[in-house]
Amino acid sequence: MSNGNPFAPRFETKQCARCKGTGRVTINDTASFKCHPCSGSGQQLTRRGKAARDYMRDRLIRPAAEIKLGDMVWFPVGSVKASAPVLQIETTDTGRIRLHGVRRKTNEPITYSLAPAGKVEMAYTCTELEVIRDEVEQYQASLTKSGAVTKRPHQARQAA
Repeated sequence: MSNGNPFAPRFETKQCARCKGTGRVTINDTASFKCHPCSGSGQQLTRRGKAARDYMRDRLIRPAAEIKLGDMVWFPVGSVKASAPVLQIETTDTGRIRLHGVRRKTNEPITYSLAPAGKVEMAYTCTELEVIRDEVEQYQASLTKSGAVTKRPHQARQAA
């Protein structure tokens, strides 16, 4: 399900069992509603697709305690996000981590405060996102139908 985004991997999907791929559910032949399990798309991720999506999230998001100076992260600024390098990291008295950066457009200082286990979105370049997409698709190909990593190499599985 890439939706035309060249950086999004194609996750393995299946037809939604509840709406049978229509995206709509009819109740008592009177009302039609958007299908909840597939969010109206008619498709659901398989176990392999879910495992690959989780792997991708782990590649794109890091705990705040693992952030280093110079890492490019997305800072929340009001209702939008701005990517900037981390220029300073400090720990507050309450144990929270505060990341400091500077907005590129306006040169305003920006700050992001979160718990040490809080998740930070990393800001990657286009080429880095393409590499991550390829890694995720290769990882998905190495999974079994149940979403576990196969013990046999991918080439041997194709030949069998």
